[in-house]
Amino acid sequence: AQVYSPAPPPKKDQIKKQKTTTTAKPKSASQMRKAEADVFFQKGLTAMGKQDYQTAIASFEKSIEKFAGGVAYYHYLDQARQLLKEHQATELIDQTRTYYQNKKLKEAISCLQQALTLNPRNQELLQLSVTIWLAAKHFKHAERALLAMLEMEPGNADYYVELGKLYREQSDLIRAREQFMIALQWNKRHTEAHRQLNMLP
Repeated sequence: AQVYSPAPPPKKDQIKKQKTTTTAKPKSASQMRKAEADVFFQKGLTAMGKQDYQTAIASFEKSIEKFAGGVAYYHYLDQARQLLKEHQATELIDQTRTYYQNKKLKEAISCLQQALTLNPRNQELLQLSVTIWLAAKHFKHAERALLAMLEMEPGNADYYVELGKLYREQSDLIRAREQFMIALQWNKRHTEAHRQLNMLP
């Protein structure tokens, strides 16, 4: 009679290893808030690229609301706010110039003041303000604008000449002469400075 013998056990290398499935750890509440904040942050960056600064500001504010620890959120929020001010000021400059060209001085001054509030160190705006203040005979305002321009560009001879003309307009010939002389210190060949000096008594 044939004797039954059991089959030998399989070798170790023949045993198929079962794959163990690892489940990802659930995100913490903080990580979820950060992920949500990043979505709004990306929306803000996209809006910035389209110069839609109001949408960008709202998006960055939402990012901060979701996750206050994002340093970049605050940086870009400040940048968007500044760019919005500059954009609004540029529009007001155009309106101011249009009103002035149409001889609507009261409306020009109103727009000018709004623009100066938004962007008080804009060179183009300050130059325009000098023209308008002089037209309105507001000499102190014109002087302040010229001094602000000189603070930003202390070596600009043209500004000293304009300041000298302003003082001459007010019959302050001593200060007028001083400004024309300073202009020539910066630019010895400044034609207008020489001309203005020769016109003084």
